[in-house]
Amino acid sequence: MSAELIALSNALAQATERAAASAVAVHTEARGSSSGVIWRSGVIVTAEHALGRDEGIQTTLPDGRVVAATLAGRDASTDLAVLKCAEAGSPIGEASDVSSIKPGSLALVVGRTRASGPVAALGAVSLVVAERRAWTGAALAPYIRLDIGVQPTAVGGAVIDAHARVVGIATPRFARFGAIAIPAPTVNRVVEVLLQKGRIPRGYLGVSKNTHTRRQDRDHRARGRAGRPRTQSRHRHRRYFCGSRRSSGHAPRRYSRAARRGIHRQIAPH
Repeated sequence: MSAELIALSNALAQATERAAASAVAVHTEARGSSSGVIWRSGVIVTAEHALGRDEGIQTTLPDGRVVAATLAGRDASTDLAVLKCAEAGSPIGEASDVSSIKPGSLALVVGRTRASGPVAALGAVSLVVAERRAWTGAALAPYIRLDIGVQPTAVGGAVIDAHARVVGIATPRFARFGAIAIPAPTVNRVVEVLLQKGRIPRGYLGVSKNTHTRRQDRDHRARGRAGRPRTQSRHRHRRYFCGSRRSSGHAPRRYSRAARRGIHRQIAPH
């Protein structure tokens, strides 16, 4: 192996070790886990879709301790959830300048399993867009797509650049393949709001359902024109036009609408 590759390998191992000091395992079931990042002292950020429930959340810290965490809030549109854990005391390091991220740049996703320790995946940045709206409606600025296969235990882990600086949180939710890095500025904004309010307030456009039937609508229009329900005049027409012929045993004759109006004017009492 060449000296350049050995140096690169050592640098990646050191960057993984540094980021793993702030990576935790998040688990709500007896088996399986996802990853989280100690974003600040006592605050853990993880992927919202990987959080199985709101209660009974356990975290495995970098020192191996398993402690309880409480949910501060979750936002499905950005796929971020914020947990409070007083024992989580080693926050992630310096944030990267996301505006300097370019396609082709190396990126690491660093997480933690509940039993085996740190887990890492290496890949490259495949796409960078100044801003793109995800299918959930959230605007990601910038939108950073990673050509990295993220295993379930690393979902919610930290995305770091070649200088071991954090780029964001890894999630495969918004990508058809690979993963997306939720950028650090977006994570900071969501963390602040969730810690204060527990949710992200957003407006919505709703559509109310009208339970009126078509017959009720026709009757309403008839009242506006004639001052009485249309069904009343329909029953009067049936009595005048069909009663005598039905009583005589013959089949009722069908009249056109114009003919019925004329007969009604001749027969109806004034």
